[in-house]
Amino acid sequence: AAASLGRSAPDALWKYHDGKRNLLFAVGRWNGPAGKKAKILPISWIRDASGVERFAFKHQPSPRPLYGLPELHERPTASVVIVEGEKCAEAAKAVFPSSVIVTSPGGSNAALQTDWTSLAGRIRALIWPDLDAPGIKYATTVANILVDLGIPEILIVDAQRLAEVEPSGNRRETTPGWDVADAIAEGHEPGKLRAAAVEAAQPHKPGPRFLSFGSFTMSN
Repeated sequence: AAASLGRSAPDALWKYHDGKRNLLFAVGRWNGPAGKKAKILPISWIRDASGVERFAFKHQPSPRPLYGLPELHERPTASVVIVEGEKCAEAAKAVFPSSVIVTSPGGSNAALQTDWTSLAGRIRALIWPDLDAPGIKYATTVANILVDLGIPEILIVDAQRLAEVEPSGNRRETTPGWDVADAIAEGHEPGKLRAAAVEAAQPHKPGPRFLSFGSFTMSN
């Protein structure tokens, strides 16, 4: 289905499952030419307006499920690591083998369209954002959601601090968008990277919360 819709086989295909490992939908990635942005698209089985059922590039209805639900159900006491995107979720498994790795579908702007309630009851969550402004916004949004779920310890990794150090230990200029998948690709040793990430993590301090409803908006 992914190859047919995308007119070529995807370079990566990540499958979303429910807690019982039933397939829900998938996300495909088609890498563009050098210097071009990759296409990342959801693939779902839909019923269109005419009643015909088929595969299509379409997201699941909100709230969408997390990537990593089977592991959450199978490891109910494990700590949780939250990253941006499925590629990072797979890379982070080597860095945090004792934790469950999850992410939300739809990119950094879709955190509020995701069902995070499956994380309720966890004691600790670590958020590793991408090194850019959308990453900071994503981490803050997710952290505030986790506060509402009652998770007592929420840490956010300072990606800037991690990205400044090469695998050799030398200092360097950082690259926008740098993430855990980049760190693994560069050759960072997973155990040392895990220790560095934990050391670079700071507790989340929720600021003022605003409630908006109907035609009323509460803001600063």
